[in-house]
Parts: sequence; C-alpha cells; structure tokens
Amino acid sequence: MRSADMRASGKRSTASSSRQHECDCDDPSTCRHAVKGTDAKSQAKAKKAQHDDLEALQITFYEIESWIEKTTPVLNRMTKELEKASVHFDKRKKERDIEPRQEEMVPPLASTSIPPTITTTTPTTSEEQQRKVQWTFSFEPQGSMSLETNITSIDQLVDAVHKIKLLARPEEIQQLDNEVPLINVQNNNFQQQEVDPQDDKEIEEKPADVDPTLEFWSTALGLRPEPQFFDKGVNDTAREVADQVSPQILQYICQIYWDCLHPKFSGDWDTFWHRSDDPKRNQLCVDSALAIVFLHVVRHDKTICPNGHDIARVYFDRARELLTDCFDTPDCSTIEALMNLAMFLVLCKKHSQARLYMGLGIRIMLELGMHRRRNLPEDLVLRKRYLKAFLVVYYNDLVLAAYMVDCAQLDDKACDIDFYEMLTLNQELMDNDLAKFDDKTIAKETFFVHLLELAKIGKKAQILTDDRAQSKGEPSSRWIEKVAVLESSLNLWYRRLPDYLRIDPSPSTSTSSSSSVSSNQSSYYPRRRKQHQHYVSPGITPSPPDTASPPDLTQSMDAQELRDQSALLLMLQYQTQWILLHKSFLPASLSRSPVTSPASESLPPRVSFQSSKSSPNRYANLSHAICTDAANRIVVIADLITQQYGWCVFQQFVNCLYQSATIHCRNTLSRDEGIRRNARYMIKRILKILSNGSIHYQGLPADLTICLQQFLTLHGMHMDVDGQDTYGLESGDVGDLWGDDLTMSSEMPSTGAPTPNAPLSQEALQKFLVEGQVDSVIMDYQVDGLPVKMEPEDVFMTGIADDQIKNWRCKFSSTNAPHLAHRIP
Repeated sequence: MRSADMRASGKRSTASSSRQHECDCDDPSTCRHAVKGTDAKSQAKAKKAQHDDLEALQITFYEIESWIEKTTPVLNRMTKELEKASVHFDKRKKERDIEPRQEEMVPPLASTSIPPTITTTTPTTSEEQQRKVQWTFSFEPQGSMSLETNITSIDQLVDAVHKIKLLARPEEIQQLDNEVPLINVQNNNFQQQEVDPQDDKEIEEKPADVDPTLEFWSTALGLRPEPQFFDKGVNDTAREVADQVSPQILQYICQIYWDCLHPKFSGDWDTFWHRSDDPKRNQLCVDSALAIVFLHVVRHDKTICPNGHDIARVYFDRARELLTDCFDTPDCSTIEALMNLAMFLVLCKKHSQARLYMGLGIRIMLELGMHRRRNLPEDLVLRKRYLKAFLVVYYNDLVLAAYMVDCAQLDDKACDIDFYEMLTLNQELMDNDLAKFDDKTIAKETFFVHLLELAKIGKKAQILTDDRAQSKGEPSSRWIEKVAVLESSLNLWYRRLPDYLRIDPSPSTSTSSSSSVSSNQSSYYPRRRKQHQHYVSPGITPSPPDTASPPDLTQSMDAQELRDQSALLLMLQYQTQWILLHKSFLPASLSRSPVTSPASESLPPRVSFQSSKSSPNRYANLSHAICTDAANRIVVIADLITQQYGWCVFQQFVNCLYQSATIHCRNTLSRDEGIRRNARYMIKRILKILSNGSIHYQGLPADLTICLQQFLTLHGMHMDVDGQDTYGLESGDVGDLWGDDLTMSSEMPSTGAPTPNAPLSQEALQKFLVEGQVDSVIMDYQVDGLPVKMEPEDVFMTGIADDQIKNWRCKFSSTNAPHLAHRIP
C-alpha cells in the first residue's frame, strides 16, 4: 500500500515536472533539465552493462576454478613424473662431473699420458641446483596449457625430449631407431652407461699412447669464441647496405663463390637466380644463397667486403622467415635452403643449430628418396638435379662433422648413390641436346664427383680407425684384411682419375706436361686480391680515389686453371686419406714425449726402430713411413695452392694441413736426428702456410698456429717462422734435409734398396717379390728411404711421367704380404 502511494507520488512529481518544463521552456531540445535526464538514462544503461560483464566474468572465474580443481590430480601426477626424470638427468650429470675430478686426483705416470680432455670445474651445490632441469605447468584462460622450463639451448631441449621418451617407452624408441637407420643419433654417454658400463670402464682405464698435445683440432676450434655479429642482430644500416649492393660488386663476390672448388647448388649467374618455378621458393633459395655468399667471401679476403658479415646476417634472417612456409610440400628448393643456412651457422660456430638444419634437410631428402638409385626419376634433367643435390648434402654433412668433431649424420650403408653417374649423365644430356655445359662446368663437376667418391672411402677408413683405437696390441689378421681392402679402394679411385688430375708435386727428370701446374704460372687469386684490396661494399666507406685502377670484376678462372687447382686439391685429400688410414698404427715411441727434450745433446745420434717380429706392432714402421711421406707431400701441395690460388675452409684444406702437422709433431719427438730435422723443417713451412691464411681472414688458421706453437714451446722447440728456431735452422735454409748426406738406416736392405731420395721403384719391388723378401721389406723399410726429395725455395716440378712412382703406396702398403703381387699393375 505504501509502495503504491510512493509510485503514485513519483508519477505526480514527474507529470508536474513535465508540465513545468512545457511552461517554462519554449525549445525542449535546449532545455537544461531535459539534457540532464537523458544523461542519467545513459549512465544507468552503462552501469547495468558493467554489472552484467562483472557477473559473466565471475561465472567464468568459477568455471576456471572448478576446471583447475578437477585437473589438479593430473597436473600433480605429470609434475611428479617430470621431476622423477629430472633427478635422473641430474644424477648422470653428477656422475660425469665426478669422474674427471677423480682422474685429476690420480698422479700421472711417467710411462703414460692422459688423453686430451676439456678441463672443467666441478660445479657447486648452488650451480647444480640451477642446472637441474625444472618443469612448471600452468593453464591459460583460453584453455591452453603452458610449460615453463629452465632449458636455455636447443641441445638441452632435444636431449631432454629424447631421454624422457627413452625413460617412458624405451621399446618404442628402439623400434623407431631401427626404422630410421639413416640418421646417426648420438646420445653421448647416456645409452653407453645404460647398456654396457663395463666397456666404458675398460676404455677409460686403457693407457693412452698419444701425447694429448699432438691432437689439437678440438682445442683450436674452441679457442676463438662465437662471432659477435650473429648475436647482436641486424640493424637498419645493414639492411640498407644489403639492398644497395651494386650488381657489379655482387657478381664479383658470387664469382669468387662459384670459382671456389667445393660442391654447391648453383654454378653461374643464371642458375643462381632461377632455382624454382615457385616465386616464393625461388626467393628462399636466393636469400639463403646470398647469406652464404657474403659470409664465404670473407674467407678468401677479409678486405673485399668488411661489412660482409652484417649483409650475410640480413639475408639469413630473410631466408629463415621464408623457410617456415615451405615445409608443407618439401622439395629440392627446401633442401637447398636448409643446406645453405646450415653452412652459414657452421661458419658462425653455431654448430648445434647447424646440425638441426642439416638433420632436417637430410630427413626431407630421405622422404623424397634421393638416397636410393631406384627412387631417382627417369627424366635425365631431373635425375641430374637429384644427384647433385645429394652430392652437396653429402659434402656439407662431412664439413659439419669435421667442425663439430662428430660423426656424419648420413649412413652410407643405407645409401647406394654412385656419384660417377653424374659424369655419364652430363654426356647423355649433351648428346641428346637436353643441356649445354661449358668446359668450366665439366671441370668443376668432375672434381666434385671424384672428391665425394674419395670421401666415401675416407668415412670407411674413419670407422675402421675408430675401432682400432679401442683395441690393444698387434692388429688381428681380419683387421689387417679390412685395411688392405681400403688400400685397394684408394688404388682403384686413383686409377679412375683422368690423367690431368693425377699429378705428382715432386722432382722429376721429365718436363711438365701441359696439364700440370707450373710454379711459373701466373697466380690468379693473389692477383685478384691485390686488385680489389681497397674496394668494399657501398654505404660504409667512401669510394676509392680516381687515381686507383678499377678492378676487373668480370674476370674469372678459366677451365684450365680449374683443372690445375682440382688436381692439387684432390691429391691433397688423397694423401690425407693415407694418413687417416695408417695413423692408428704409428709406434707409441713416436707418440709420447721423451724423458728429455728432443733438443738435448744427450740423445744418441740415431736410434733405429725395432724390426724384430716380436715387436708389439710389427707394422708400425711401414705405417710411419707411409704417414711421413703423405705428410711431406701435403706440405708441398699446400704450398703450391697457397702461392697460386689461395684456399678456403669450405675446401677442407685446413683439415689436411692439420693431419700433416700431427704427423710432423710426432716426428719431432723421435730420437732419430734425421726424422726430427725433417719434421722441424716441415712444421716451419706449415706455420708459414697458416700465417698466409691468417692474413686473408681471422679464424681457424690463426688458432691452429697458436696450438702448434704451444706444442713446440711445451717440448722446448719454440720456432720463429721468419727467423731462427732453437736448433739454429735458418728460415729458408733447407740445408741437407733432403740432400745426399742423409744416410740410410743401418736396417735398410743393402741389395736393391731404393736411394734415400726417392720412393721404392717398381724394379726394386719386383726384385723383393721374386726373392721372397717382402716380409723383410715390410719389417725393415725405414722412413729415411721414403720421403720424396724436395728442392729448396719452393721449386717443384709436377711431371707425371712415372705412374708407378706417384702411386707407390697403393702397391706397397698392404700389410698382408701374400696379396701384394696381384695388386701391382
């Protein structure tokens, strides 16, 4: 009743107010009281809408709270499982950290040396807590789940995911590994400790025969930190410069890339810009190629393009953005881009990321079936493209493995591609007018094919030597037969080379053939570096003065120069394979530091190797002779390449020089004065070659030089490359290192033996075979009789008159004596 009266009163007041407005105001639209009433209504509506939103939000919160309460048991269970897995990770890390500390507490023995390891400090409790893998699950309002962890690198993430799967379902992981045998997955020490810890214990307890300072490849790779330009990102100036590079400068930089003899996807200007019919994929290939082109040119001359790193990073980021849209339907262009980006990361020392890009490209290649000949298309043009793509992937995989000090990801047992087929395909394409290849293209691809076929043998040799490193004592006959098979493979590879590729950089009485590299030949790359020394990319430094002579940016290497350089590079790799194959047989006496310094006068003038059949390793002398001869030849070839062409890390030139250095470092520890003297001279030449590389770009050559000098200093043999070393050997004074007064060992056969200045001749070898003295030759043939005589001041002839002398090791290196006769051509 009361409320009804109030409503009535309210109506009367409203009506009275309305009548008052009608009376007092002629224009209601301008009436102050009317506007005030309208604002009140709007505010009421807004408050009502806000109230409705708050109610809806409250209901949402209630629903989320209810959902969280229902899923809490699941979250707790998953968190406990992850914490359980984290404990396993931390436990194994502690075990690995404790083992080096226990080894450091053991006093070193005089008769053994510790294998090369990376010295680490045992982390404290707080550091271990921080390194412990931690997991936290949380839910987002949209219904998604978030996982937070303290993992900071891709390696940790991949390793954690693999180990979690292994702990959860080990049988499925094993089945997956059996289904995909083409990728060599490395789990470090995790699976080894689980499966067979006793074997690891035996390996760790086995005394090492090699001085840790003799193998310094990993140490050199770790000396220089990662390039800073990659981490600091891309600035606007670099983007502007990348878009302003003139076509003339770009073509010059690309020409250096195309003339550099390492396998690549494009070889000229047309193929560089046309990689795919899809415009987006084509742009992906071009950007990724430009990234590696600008980063590559710095490896030839750091003054050509000082801002090349920044420009390369711009194109790398562009390619990486385009790459995300090209995984739905992968093709050759996707593989090409992944390979370019992987090699870019290799040069930036981002090895873990590079391995991910490389592995992804390999998996796409496997999906396309490019690793099997039966899966290759019948169309000749497309078949050639697939073969070349596989060839480039194979080579890049080897380069990455070398700089990661790890095994290659491709498994040769699952691949049956014959690289020699590319040569026959080129001829068929030209005969059928399906393609036209100039002489330069044929020269390059011929080199690529023979290089990769040699790399196949090298991978087998590496596996064999790794097995040998785990064994003790004298090698078994079965193991020796495997070595003989690989030697026969090297012999067959050598025989399949064209004549112009089979050069011998050693003195010869015959004149050089037209296809041989002459020391008087005009040096192409050094001349081009001098011409372009003051030129840089536009936008950073001013142009050179008008008085400077402009460089000829259209100049490129001709086919003959490519053939000559190809011959040197192939022989460089060929000699390296012999070192890798026989390095594990070297005698321990040449792998350990003597009690006194090699420079000590207390050493006897000559100590011959043991040659009795009771020697712990009866084949060590022959392997030492082979390795020393190959190491000498590598230095000679490296000198020629450095003088005439320059060299690049993409060619694995540094790897070959490193292997030669390890042999000569071993020889400096010998008690034989002649061996030591030869080794010191060769190390001096190696240091000169590395210093030449350091001038053109900073990086691995300088780091190898540091490690080599540290080795010499450690053993009292500090060497000044441009002056005089601790032995009084003047720079450039070869003296009698290769002269006639270098006497043979008293153990050398007196009848029919070769002179100290030449390899074993064909006639002498036949004489020993007929007289049944093969075993005696294998046992007693000393290093003094093997090195090829080299003239001072880098005067080398390159005649190829005697094929038997050039390839003598293929006929006289097998330790299986009964099979020597039928291997002689």
